[in-house]
Amino acid sequence: MIMKKTVTILCAALVLGLGLQEAKALRYVTKQGTERAGTAGAVGVKDENFGRTHLTTLYLSSLSLGSFVNGNSANGVLLYTLPTGSELIDIGRVNIALTHDNGDAVNDTPDVGLGTTLASGTSAAVLSGVGAATENVLTGQTAIDANGTTFNGTAANVGLVRSTSDTKTIYLNAADAWDGNGSVSATGEVQIQWVDLIE
Repeated sequence: MIMKKTVTILCAALVLGLGLQEAKALRYVTKQGTERAGTAGAVGVKDENFGRTHLTTLYLSSLSLGSFVNGNSANGVLLYTLPTGSELIDIGRVNIALTHDNGDAVNDTPDVGLGTTLASGTSAAVLSGVGAATENVLTGQTAIDANGTTFNGTAANVGLVRSTSDTKTIYLNAADAWDGNGSVSATGEVQIQWVDLIE
């Protein structure tokens, strides 16, 4: 399969009038993008690469963010781990719905974001009260409710570099002054656009 794909790319390059060196470069970029996919958590995933730019789409189906206590409480769940190496996170996007299993809390409007740190075990009503790294991919968005209504939010030009020694994890986090104890789940899509910085 790899040999067939390589031949196809080289033939395409020749049709386009590219020389041998340009054809090798085209093969390298395609191969590089394919090999540099990260690892998804308990979610569906589609990784697309356009040269060194990757668009990772994560599909959430009643994914648990864990338990939250009555009052100020934050928690989250692992969505994706970037591959070993260096990357630039460029865009974070959510199109999801949250559902609380306690009827007293379904009208709450939690603060929801994407970050490289899990917002767990902290008494905070907003993610900024937990720490900047809980929302450094997508700054906290206000959900419409916790009763299954879809909301969306996008952060462009994030400019977050993850070097080899940096944390590679990306979490979906939520915080609120909840009106009841219980668990929260998320359904929908999350997208992360990132650029491979490996030479």
